[in-house]
Amino acid sequence: MSEWPNNGGPVPPQGSDGSRSEATDEGLVPAGQTSRDNGRRPLSVTASVALCAIGGVIASSSMTLFAPVFVAYGLAALLQRHGLRDMALGLLAAIAAALITGVPQGTVVAVGSVIACLASALVAGIWVKGKVTAGLGCVIVAVVAAVSLGADAALATLEGTTLSASVQGLLGAIQQQASEAPASVLPQVDLVSDLLSLLWPTSYVVLGLCESVAAMLGSLLATVPAPGESREVPHLALFDLPLWVVGVFVAAVAGIAVALTVPGVPELVLMVAANLAMAVRFALAAQGLAVLSWLMREKRVGALLKLAAWVVAFLLEVQFIVMTVVGLVDVWANFRHLTRGGGPDGADATKQDKEPASAG
Repeated sequence: MSEWPNNGGPVPPQGSDGSRSEATDEGLVPAGQTSRDNGRRPLSVTASVALCAIGGVIASSSMTLFAPVFVAYGLAALLQRHGLRDMALGLLAAIAAALITGVPQGTVVAVGSVIACLASALVAGIWVKGKVTAGLGCVIVAVVAAVSLGADAALATLEGTTLSASVQGLLGAIQQQASEAPASVLPQVDLVSDLLSLLWPTSYVVLGLCESVAAMLGSLLATVPAPGESREVPHLALFDLPLWVVGVFVAAVAGIAVALTVPGVPELVLMVAANLAMAVRFALAAQGLAVLSWLMREKRVGALLKLAAWVVAFLLEVQFIVMTVVGLVDVWANFRHLTRGGGPDGADATKQDKEPASAG
């Protein structure tokens, strides 16, 4: 499993008194006494906290999936340039804004907004510290999904029902409306309804994945290397899942086989196994896309051909789960010749990331 590069930034040179200094055109200037940061103006504490608050407001709006970008950007900037105390201030601002705008819309909206802010803080903290790995990313998505599902289940219990019953009632209403469709499409409607009644928990995995990726994007934008910096940003071509993810996938597939072939197995077993397999499929598809990205980097494919390749890969994954299969095989076959726990064999991964012309 390869660990993505540290995004915390280079350590400034030390002054004669041991204090950190910053290189500028005028020479070495003590950190915090210049308005420039390697060619960029760093965000002030006030601006960063304001971004976090804006993200909190967006979290309770119809554009909730954009909220982690703003919150994580502000939190990553605060942690990287000012410290943990200011990061906590930014998180409090985000949560307060989310509650102020979310509570009037309902408890479900308010709780979901707070979870998005907390997920952003988790991702931003790990990103700035340079601890991002593919396996840890899977764990983060799973945690965010589990917390969101648990919160909705708890709220449903407080209302005297269950989350499963609420979902089934909603699907029943949708199916009843769809019953007015032409008779030729009714079998497809019933099939989709049955799949949704089985796989609805996967929607929480999708939510956790979207929020986590959005938070990573915000953190990346906040810590992107400035001119003259030697930091690298993670590249999809180096995405490498740990073997335990495949173990989870195999266990899920085995659970599905048992539930479908052994009489008397509770339906809950099939639901858990099917949703677990679907969740791990996203990770394996990302592994397959990483192989494609690596291949295009190696062949120095042009931008137009890259776009076409991504479109074809997406269609093949949706229709035939091709990228999932590629990712699953790559965990063992190691098409990219990665040293598990390091960079590519015989190559400097850091050096490869410096080649913008081959970015995938």
